[in-house]
Amino acid sequence: MVLNTREIIKKLQNNEKVTVDYPSSDPEIQAHITIKPTKAGEAILTGYPIRASPKEKLDTKTTQRTAKSIHSIELSLRDLAAAIVSKYKKGLNPTAKRPKKAKRDNTITKKLSKIKGELLCPENYVKYTSKIWAASTTESAVNYLICSIAPAMDQRGDDICEEDMRDIKEHLIARAAASARGKLKKDGTRSPKSADTVESGLEERYRRAGIVYQWVLENHPELELPDVEFIKSPKEKKSTSEKAKALPDDIRVRLANLIVMLCSMGVSLAFGVALEFFCGLRVSEAAAPLISELILITDDTTCLYGKYFVKYQLDSHGKRTHYLKRNASKRYVPLTSAMVRIVQMRIEQLKTSGFSDEQIPKMPFVAYRDTPNQFVSQQKLADFAKNLLVMAGCNAEYMEKATKLMYRNPERDESGSLIPDVTSHLCRRDYATRMKGHFSALELDAILGHENPDNKCEDYASNDTMRRLAREAEVSFVFDENLTQNPAFRPIQLIDNADIHLIGNTAYSFENNTDHNIVIDFDLLNLEPNDSLFIQAKSGAQIKRLQRRTPSDTPSNRMGRRIRNRQVDSEFIKKWKDEAAKPDLSPLLKKYDH
Repeated sequence: MVLNTREIIKKLQNNEKVTVDYPSSDPEIQAHITIKPTKAGEAILTGYPIRASPKEKLDTKTTQRTAKSIHSIELSLRDLAAAIVSKYKKGLNPTAKRPKKAKRDNTITKKLSKIKGELLCPENYVKYTSKIWAASTTESAVNYLICSIAPAMDQRGDDICEEDMRDIKEHLIARAAASARGKLKKDGTRSPKSADTVESGLEERYRRAGIVYQWVLENHPELELPDVEFIKSPKEKKSTSEKAKALPDDIRVRLANLIVMLCSMGVSLAFGVALEFFCGLRVSEAAAPLISELILITDDTTCLYGKYFVKYQLDSHGKRTHYLKRNASKRYVPLTSAMVRIVQMRIEQLKTSGFSDEQIPKMPFVAYRDTPNQFVSQQKLADFAKNLLVMAGCNAEYMEKATKLMYRNPERDESGSLIPDVTSHLCRRDYATRMKGHFSALELDAILGHENPDNKCEDYASNDTMRRLAREAEVSFVFDENLTQNPAFRPIQLIDNADIHLIGNTAYSFENNTDHNIVIDFDLLNLEPNDSLFIQAKSGAQIKRLQRRTPSDTPSNRMGRRIRNRQVDSEFIKKWKDEAAKPDLSPLLKKYDH
């Protein structure tokens, strides 16, 4: 019987026994497998080999496996079918024996272990990849090869072949699926990660381990390792565009105000969350900058904007490294006036603590109060940010939905492993959403660190470019009317005989502080035909003439048109800002504020 995975899972959920004829690597042999569900949510698989055509039982001996979850049944079927066919073929010629396994000190595992130090050099693998791996990526690949793949190869003996490598890979996938732990539900059980998620993660680790092994074959022929190729699955081309996911306005405003409030209190981890939320940095990147690397740009003696060149991140061991996720990750990002104020807070607090002007620039931007010269771990930062999201209104139900979205479109850390927490995902994705109507697609790719052949890092290095992008980021989101340069809330000062270039925004305010009247000519363009335009004037101001123009509106004109974000009303901003000050912060401070 041929059933797809969905049909099998559905029958098992209805407590039905399922029988399938599962194909193997040998087109002439299949595995006849019976699947029985258990009360614990597992499934018992029992099978024996049959001829593919005509259907005929080949052996009476059965082989059994247990699937820890019915949702990973596809991987369990694949693993059991491979084992059944392998067992049957070995039984056809019982007198034929594999060559003796290598002596304990001469196994593939031992040989690789002896040169492990040499294998940990990321530069070894540049010719096989498009970039230099991070140190943690290299370590992960080497360890997976030595600790997982090599021992399995040793079990196959000296005559290991392509079919053996395929079996090894399928076994590793099945093992990973069985041990994959999902999110803990209210009833105490766990929802396992999807088979696709597990397989995708292992495919990447297996591919990198294969690159390490290939390097050893080419550079250490004296080891006489088996010349086998690691079986690869066709690599699907993945979109590099950011999938926009947004926080609701109320959570967004409360979160921003919580961040600023905690920064003003000197809570160290809040400075890292600020870089995630206000600059779209990955959690590993947000934990890495020194204070001197956050450059503040001065405008007429007043610092309004800034920039940061992302060239470091913290690896999983807490080490600051210049090996980033990809080449495009080295990039300039703009700092809005709110982020500038947060940087200034950090500097002022360190001065108050007694640190000199010479010491402060060399200190981490994110560090614990009692260890100000030591970087915090990205794991701690991610955990802290998650707590802030919950305090801002992301309840358990919301976080569960966000987790599901993440696993459908997973993010990976610098080692290629799935990011196990939704925190950085939510902050970074929300930043991408806020900026979509204000940055071009090219600019958004550059600031988020996505690969795009049309982008060059140096194109974004100038202060003028960063100031322009910071202004665009400024108008995208207002969480506090006192911490914004958005012209809807911060009036533009009118000057005689001056031309003012208005950036794209949904509202503007103007103020005349001179001692005489000023005549103003506005030239405004709506994003869509027939959109309403409202002009409000205080007493003493007069609207003399309004002339409406109708420019051409063709599909080609609309192609590059940006949709500006709707401005949140002042009354709601104030309401949510007040709500952000209500939660009891003492448990959070006790746990994280060292």
